[in-house]
Amino acid sequence: MKAFFITLLLLAAAFAFYDFAIAPNDQKLLFGPHSIPSTTPTAAPSASAPAQPQSPSKSASPAPAPTPTDAGTSFVPPQIASLEEVTQNWTLIPERAFPRQVVLKQPTAIRMAAGTAELGVGTSVTALAAAAGQLTVAPTPTSSARGTVPVLGTDLPDQIRTTYEVWKSHRIELARKIWEARQSRTHSSLADTSAPAGAIDPAGKPTRSPDGTYPLLLASIHSGQVNDIDPDTISRWGSAQPGTVAGQPGWLVNIDFVSHTIFGPIPTQAQAQIAQGRVQRWIYTGSQEEVQ
Repeated sequence: MKAFFITLLLLAAAFAFYDFAIAPNDQKLLFGPHSIPSTTPTAAPSASAPAQPQSPSKSASPAPAPTPTDAGTSFVPPQIASLEEVTQNWTLIPERAFPRQVVLKQPTAIRMAAGTAELGVGTSVTALAAAAGQLTVAPTPTSSARGTVPVLGTDLPDQIRTTYEVWKSHRIELARKIWEARQSRTHSSLADTSAPAGAIDPAGKPTRSPDGTYPLLLASIHSGQVNDIDPDTISRWGSAQPGTVAGQPGWLVNIDFVSHTIFGPIPTQAQAQIAQGRVQRWIYTGSQEEVQ
């Protein structure tokens, strides 16, 4: 009897071992899947993080607009034409640039009463006029002999290049003075050429200051109506004379000044033509062309 119970215990132990370790999970009777503790640690449920608001893309934000620059707060130098543009490649040289001394860079024939002579390279001659890129020259300022030579056949372009740089600097400085004068008149028009208070009398004649200048003419120059006239170079203020301006009664005032040109400083005379209480225009008394 004792042996029988021992046999049953052995069979039960063998079955339990088989069921636990050998039998497939779906065939286990004592140790089913629900009975075997899992050896894999179970991750603790994590609380869902609150959704963060999405930051707007940088590209979606408009770039800050550039701060506009006030053109009136700083001086802008004027655009200056090149020397070739001004002279139209040495074909346009005004009469007032002559006479002047130039040095020949090529042999040049000179016609005289007694015949023709040739002046060699390096000879200094007097240039009297220019036309279509050719200079009319004479051996001396008083000689009646004449010859022609290309402008580029002399040192005239070299001379003018030097004076052009001086002229350009002067033109920029004059433009700066005009700009500063405009800035000082905060409530006036940038191109106001009408009469300042007391600048004309009841008859419309420009009045003269004790120093001989005319406030009306100075206001015209400072307004930028003309660029060629620098008040600092005016040597004479003429008397106001009655005349006709654009077909109506007016007043004319001549001034003598030094014109800073690409050909160097040139004594020049200009005329202010006044009507209806303002300077209507300025002209050169010689050529009758308008002053620039």
